[in-house]
Amino acid sequence: MSIGQTLLGDKFKKPATAYSVAAASSNASVSVAETDFSICAKGADIRYNLGAAATASTFYIPKDETYFIRVQTATTVQAIRDASTDGTLLITGFDSNT
Repeated sequence: MSIGQTLLGDKFKKPATAYSVAAASSNASVSVAETDFSICAKGADIRYNLGAAATASTFYIPKDETYFIRVQTATTVQAIRDASTDGTLLITGFDSNT
């Protein structure tokens, strides 16, 4: 899935599922079932990608920022730290029926 297929998610939906990805020196991922979700970088700046490995040149989310994302189908969220500090990408999946 390319990032071009995403839309801004609706942040006023009911939270359904919590996920997390440890963003360290190698790529890590989690499967997210919901098509509306938020990501929040904790502890460090993080590089992330949807449906493919995160690398030093993929999408960037600064420490303590939250992005709301909508995708067409369930996807994997992949993460890697941006610099030398490990962090965690917290993900909240939202109920699409609310």
